[in-house]
Amino acid sequence: MASANPSSPADPAIASLDSPDLDSELDYGAIDAVIFDMGGVIIDLDYGQTIAALSALSGLSVGEVGDRYAQHQQDPLFDDFETGRIDAIAFRSGLRALLDMAPADRGGCSDSALDDAWNALILHLPPGRIDWLRRLRGQKRTFLLSNNNEIHLSRCDELLRQGAGPDATWGDLFERVYLSHQCGDRKPHGSLFQRVIDENQLDPARTLFLEDTAQHLVGARSVGLQTRRIHPGLDIRTLPLMDREH
Repeated sequence: MASANPSSPADPAIASLDSPDLDSELDYGAIDAVIFDMGGVIIDLDYGQTIAALSALSGLSVGEVGDRYAQHQQDPLFDDFETGRIDAIAFRSGLRALLDMAPADRGGCSDSALDDAWNALILHLPPGRIDWLRRLRGQKRTFLLSNNNEIHLSRCDELLRQGAGPDATWGDLFERVYLSHQCGDRKPHGSLFQRVIDENQLDPARTLFLEDTAQHLVGARSVGLQTRRIHPGLDIRTLPLMDREH
């Protein structure tokens, strides 16, 4: 979730996703299946909260933490964690090194404090959104596809249980759940989108992918999926996906 790179406005494929006419081209009535991103679509995010929290832990300024993070987003540390090639122990060690932080056994912050800072970007999961997803699943095939990691997922699971009950799982809301660190692949790779299509025998022309990160939508389009970018402030419940009688 947190290693998504900012989009380049110079990329015409990405720029086209911000076209005011994009949504008008969608025939929502022709959509049989919907693939949802998690962060920024179902769960509200604020990346600045994690930068601020890491600044407080490391003693570096907010600007310096932001700069180091931006400069190292292509570092294997983030991709490896999001694709399950390293575990939380190795990730914490790498993040401490990136921010010049001492290990926990040498006077540095605890693992739990570092996890809290890493998870600070994960804000809210409105209960009404959970109810809407339950109802939509009764009308369309729905799937979850998220770039995630074991630390973020723990917090996301906690929010789900707070809103849907102590035994709730993401599988209650979706036909299938695809998480990058469990799949060994991540968005925007076309291979991950194609896996979802093939394993569930989806028709890309009748399948809508909802996502907040522009370059991930480009990857989805490369395999023929319909797409809708979810900008900050746009609630998925306002999309005309639900039959009117419901």
